Amino acid sequence: MGVSITSSQAFTACGCAGFAAALAARSPFADVEAMIEAARAVWWGEVKKEMGGEGERGRVSLSPTSILIHANLSSPPPPTPRPQTPIAGWLEAFASHPVLGDAAKLASAPPTAHTALSASEQAAVGEDAPGAAALAAANGAYAARFGHTFIACAAGRSADELSANLHARMANPPYAELAAAAAEQMKITERRLAGVVGGGGEGPPGPPGAAAAPATASTRSPLTTHVLDTSVGAPAAGVPVTLLARPPGAPPGARVWVDVGARGAATDGDGRVGGLLAPRLDGGVEPPPGAYRLEYGMGQRRRGGGPAGHPQQCQTTWSPTPAVEFEVAPPGVGTAPRHWHVPLTWAPHGYSTYRGS
Repeated sequence: MGVSITSSQAFTACGCAGFAAALAARSPFADVEAMIEAARAVWWGEVKKEMGGEGERGRVSLSPTSILIHANLSSPPPPTPRPQTPIAGWLEAFASHPVLGDAAKLASAPPTAHTALSASEQAAVGEDAPGAAALAAANGAYAARFGHTFIACAAGRSADELSANLHARMANPPYAELAAAAAEQMKITERRLAGVVGGGGEGPPGPPGAAAAPATASTRSPLTTHVLDTSVGAPAAGVPVTLLARPPGAPPGARVWVDVGARGAATDGDGRVGGLLAPRLDGGVEPPPGAYRLEYGMGQRRRGGGPAGHPQQCQTTWSPTPAVEFEVAPPGVGTAPRHWHVPLTWAPHGYSTYRGS
């Protein structure tokens, strides 16, 4: 059975009129996964607000230079009709969100479906009134630096966790932070889309395609990794692992990455990370097609994280943050789909990797 969505439903998921219209125009879809794939394509490459302009003049590539230019636009657009770029559509969506932690403004906002979802998503934030107030206050400094409110998928996250995330992102250059905010908005949108068309709630937060999996779907992350420290001959525990992806629509080879992996991921006592991506809605066994980058914080590994007899200490290394970049081909191209496992064999002065399964 196909999946249909109206522009009103799409706007509830993402407060950008151009996004809502473009996604609804593509409806119906084969399934929820196909709808989310279409939503990604619209969000990263086609979003624009209808203001009297059409066609390619209203688009920009997702290059660091173009993002930097638009990220520094802190004043409102001129009142004369003009085409808007995808980035202007992003800012429109950002502006639709209440300030994280500002309970008073959220309570006084018009009772729309969008507001109701925001209130539900911020429930955990509201459990800590002092923390929420501090988060709202920090939002002011963030907005002064970047020109828009702080965007983060808040569902199930505490005020302290979101505050730490905000302060960490304050160090980003404008173009990188705009991309990070856009990635968070996409997480929110996908979560809401799954709830809007599925009727079963908003779904859990997560990376692209990370809505709640039905009972028939795969329960395994399509991407896992494993780190072995050859200097001690044991698994490397306590290593922070970050999964990044090149946004759909970015030029091939562009050095633009957004964080799509599980928050706070780190290797366990066996040196493994098993939940970098949520299981796919359609039961697929490999990550969605695209370019990915795994970063390993070997220089940040937690003290005492190793197995008995092999205490692992933070240490100076030749490559404190080794990275592995790889591409997942679309279905039907190359080998048959299979689970992706990316092992890292590491030593203080070198490392290697390969495609596992």
